[in-house]
Amino acid sequence: MTPKPVPTRYRLSLLLLIVALLVAACTGPFNLRSLFDGPDGTPLAISPGAGVLGANQTVAIHVSGGFPPYQIAVSGGGAMEGSVYRAPGSSGTATVSASDAAGTTVSASFIIDASAVNVGISPSSQTVFTGATIDFDAFGGAGPYEFSVESPATGTIDPDTGEYTAPATAATDTVRVTDLSDSTFAEATVTVVAKSVSIAPAAITVYTGQTLAFAPVGGDGPFGFAFDPPPGESGGSVDAAGNYTAGPNPGTDIVRMTDGYDGRHVDATVTVVSPAVVTNVDYEVNPVANVSGTLRTNAGFTADALITNYGSANGTQDVFWTVYASVDTTIGGADFVVASGSIPGGLSTGASQSVAIAGTWPPIPDDYHLIIAITAADDLNPADNTAATPGSWFVPAPVSISPATATVYTGQTISYSATGAGPVFDLFQNQSGSSVNAATGVYTAGPNPGDDILRVTETAGGFNGTATAIVTVVDPPLPTSVDYAASSVAVTGGTTTTGGSIDGEIEIRNVGTAGGAHPISWSVYASTDTVLSAGDSLIASGTAAPVTPGSPVFQLFS
Repeated sequence: MTPKPVPTRYRLSLLLLIVALLVAACTGPFNLRSLFDGPDGTPLAISPGAGVLGANQTVAIHVSGGFPPYQIAVSGGGAMEGSVYRAPGSSGTATVSASDAAGTTVSASFIIDASAVNVGISPSSQTVFTGATIDFDAFGGAGPYEFSVESPATGTIDPDTGEYTAPATAATDTVRVTDLSDSTFAEATVTVVAKSVSIAPAAITVYTGQTLAFAPVGGDGPFGFAFDPPPGESGGSVDAAGNYTAGPNPGTDIVRMTDGYDGRHVDATVTVVSPAVVTNVDYEVNPVANVSGTLRTNAGFTADALITNYGSANGTQDVFWTVYASVDTTIGGADFVVASGSIPGGLSTGASQSVAIAGTWPPIPDDYHLIIAITAADDLNPADNTAATPGSWFVPAPVSISPATATVYTGQTISYSATGAGPVFDLFQNQSGSSVNAATGVYTAGPNPGDDILRVTETAGGFNGTATAIVTVVDPPLPTSVDYAASSVAVTGGTTTTGGSIDGEIEIRNVGTAGGAHPISWSVYASTDTVLSAGDSLIASGTAAPVTPGSPVFQLFS
C-alpha cells in the first residue's frame, strides 16, 4: 500500500468501527476509491452483511452499487434460491459473496445455529372467498415484524397488524412476514376462490303474459337482471330486480343475471308458449329424504327425492332437478347448488320416480336445509315444483389446527386457528409450563425448554374429533458479550514533514466475555484534535480477525 502524506500539524486518532453483526467491505480508502465505485457513484455493497440464521432459514440478499452484472457465490453450505439465501440444515458458518464486472468482491457472513428459532406465521395456509379477510400473526424470531404480499400480489395486507384482504377475483397469494431484526421471513399461502353463482330458476316454460321472479343463488351482489339480447323474443319485460313478465308472443327469452361484485353472469332460459298449447302435465316433488354420508364441508352425501306427475296428461319433456343447500327454506342468497340431474322424457300421468342424489356439502360450515327444485318444458304449473326439508343438518369443517408445528423461545406467544364443530383448545402435553386460552387459541410458552402438544377438541353437534400441534420451546440465546476497544495507536516510522508518509500500529482488544465471530473493520483518520469530525482525513482502513476475550491484536498500517 502506497504511503499517504500527512501534514505535520495533524495528530492521529483512531476510529474503530464495530457493528455486532455487519461486516463492512473495504473497497479502497485512498484516491483509487473512485475506480471501484459504480456508474451511480456508490461502491459495491451487499445487505445484510452478516447475521445468525436457523437451520434451513431464508434471508433475502440485496446487492447494489459497483458495476453490474453481479456474480453470487456461496461457501460453507446452503444455496441461493433466486435472490434468497437458504441456510443449510446444520450448524456452522457460511459466506455469500458478490462480485461485480470490475472484479470487486463483497461478502456477507452468517452463523448457522440449528437451535435458533425462526420467525413463523399463523395460519400457514388458508382458502377464502373473494373479498374476505384473514388475520395473520407472527411468532418466534425476535421482531419487530412486517407483513407483505409477495409479487404478483392480488390481495392487500396491513404491514403492521397482518390483516389480509382478498381480491375481488380468484387468485393465489403468498403472504410474507419478515423479522426486521435479521431480515429473515416466513410465508403462508392464501387460495382465493370465487363464490359459486347461479340463477333460479335456470330454465322454465311459461305461457304468454305469465309472471315470475328470478333469484340469485350464491355470488356477492349487487345483482342486476336484463334480457340478453334485448328485448327478448316474446316482447316481455324484466326489471333490474329480476321480476319477469312474458310477452304476448311465443318464443325464447334469455334473462341474464350479472353479479356487480366481479362482473360474472349466468343466464336463464324462458320458453314462452301460447295458452292454446298448455298441457295438463303437473309435476310435484317431495322433500329430499334418506340423507347419509359424512357431515363435513366439501364432503359427499347421498339422498333421494320422489317426483310425481299428478296431471292428466303424459309428460314428454325432460324433467330437470336441482338440489340447493340453504341456511333457510327459500332458494336464493348465499345458497349453494350441491347436486343436479334429470329424468329423460318425463313421466306418464300418475307415475312417480325416486331420483338418486349424489351431492357435495358446501365449503362453508353452517346449518343447511336441502331444497329441491324441478322444471319441465311441458309443466306450466310451477307452484309445487320446489320442496325444502323441514329440518337442517349441521355441517362443520374437518377438525384441524394451524400451525401444525412451531418453535418459539420461552415466554413467546402463538395465535392458533382451528376448524371443526365448536373447537376448544387445551394442552395435551405441557413440558414448558405453558398456557393456552381455551376459546381463542392464544398460546404462551412457559419458562422451561421442552415440547408442548396443543390439542383442539370438537364440542358441538355430537362431534368429538381432535387435532394436535407440536410446539418446541427453547431458551432464548444469551446476549452477545463481545466488546472491542481501541487500546492504542502509535506511529512506528515514516516522516513528519508535509507530504511525507508514516507507518503505524493500532492495538485492538476484546474487553468483553465472549469471543468475536465476525471480522473487525477499522479506520485511521488524521485529525487536528482528538474528536473525529466530518473534515478529518481517512489515511488507512482494513479488517482484522475476530479476537478472543482479553486477547489483543496488533494491526499495522501505512
